[in-house]
Amino acid sequence: MVSYYREILNAEPWLAEALCVTWFRGIGADEAFRAFGADPATAEPLTPERAADLTDHVHYSDWPDVVKIGPLGGDWLVAVEVNGFQGTRPEVLRPLSRNGAALTVFWNVNAVNEFAYAAGGRTVVSFEMSDPQYRHGSEPGFLDERMAGLPFGGDGDFRAAGLALAERVTGHRLTRETILAPLPGAVLTPVPEDLVPESLTGDPALQAPFLTGLLAATEPGTIAGPQPGAIAGPQPGTIAGPEQGTIAGSELGTIAFHTARIVAEDTGLDADPAVRAALTCLANAGPVPDDVRAGLDARYQDRAAVATDVTAHGPDRADAMKTMYAIGAIAAQLGRDPDPARRDRMGQGGFRPARHDLAVQFEVLRRIRHRRRG
Repeated sequence: MVSYYREILNAEPWLAEALCVTWFRGIGADEAFRAFGADPATAEPLTPERAADLTDHVHYSDWPDVVKIGPLGGDWLVAVEVNGFQGTRPEVLRPLSRNGAALTVFWNVNAVNEFAYAAGGRTVVSFEMSDPQYRHGSEPGFLDERMAGLPFGGDGDFRAAGLALAERVTGHRLTRETILAPLPGAVLTPVPEDLVPESLTGDPALQAPFLTGLLAATEPGTIAGPQPGAIAGPQPGTIAGPEQGTIAGSELGTIAFHTARIVAEDTGLDADPAVRAALTCLANAGPVPDDVRAGLDARYQDRAAVATDVTAHGPDRADAMKTMYAIGAIAAQLGRDPDPARRDRMGQGGFRPARHDLAVQFEVLRRIRHRRRG
């Protein structure tokens, strides 16, 4: 079985560079097109000529996202994206599998890869085919027996292994002819990212009042989590920020304040004078004086001196680097810095909270901001 798929990939080297195939049953092709973000009324045979029309005279980075869908066997259908990955997203797998099941195999030229299986509108198991020991989902061990003997792993032929596993699950072989066939295809617009990741649904951290307000305003009906044991948000003694909808610019200002507050709380910087000055500006939703930005920059450079000092104690350097990234994340919430040198300096690196409840809120705020900005 593995050798069969290895032969296909060897015969079509471009498929070995990037491919996303999604199998599903329980819904028809029209509903599947909509799940991918495509209009089924626009679907037409994706012939080589039509594919060329979509990509000729366009830089590859601007190629449209296209999905083609056709029958596989029995009640299974298959969706093929030659240069996409929408089939890996929970936002797509959920509707595809709501009345049955769906699974996807994906890899790209950068060796990013994934196998995912969903049923009843929920991800059952997902994993990187090149690193399969780390599995996620509601039942991470669901496919263990079917995976036995397949060459997953960075040293194995994980692409052929993923296709072989899909055949074991569906009971139907994916042929080269199906992959290359001019099946009905349509240009898609990626469906919006979930505001609350599937894996975080029901997490008590989502019940912070500031977050429930933002979720309700952004996407009414979003399920955040259970009410009992809710986390109330900022603790006594912290700077009180704007409630959702109370400031001009409203939600984006609220998002900025709470994002900065979370970063400060996670790193213990909420008592730092420069950080408190920045939080006060965000809480008041007023202009940001240059001395506030300069204060953050001074703290950043102080910590940078320690982080880059090869003679400093290892833990001290690590702590300094974390503080650097935290200050940069807080500065970013103040809006675009008019000083390009300061902006470039503090714009380096990224930050993720270490404390679980704050990490949950930080991620959901990021998603709400992205949705608000379109």
